[in-house]
Amino acid sequence: SASWFPEEERTLATSIALNANQLGVGCAFIVGALWVQNPSQVSNYFSLLSVLSVAAYVGCVCQLEDAPPTPPSGSSRIMRGTMEWSVRDL
Repeated sequence: SASWFPEEERTLATSIALNANQLGVGCAFIVGALWVQNPSQVSNYFSLLSVLSVAAYVGCVCQLEDAPPTPPSGSSRIMRGTMEWSVRDL
């Protein structure tokens, strides 16, 4: 959030992201309990979760940039590294 939001919006942006993660985990538990009725359906459920996760990952990689074109505040002007550099090091 430090790269994308001004100082007064960072706490809200971070809390929304963290709560969205927990909401996704909760939905996975609810959907899993409703969809899987016997043990043979577990592999189908995990396959669905895998496909959705890979699709979300590919969408994020294709759409998200490392930083906005113009920094929202002075503290976000600090260069913290780039996504390209991090991926190459893996």
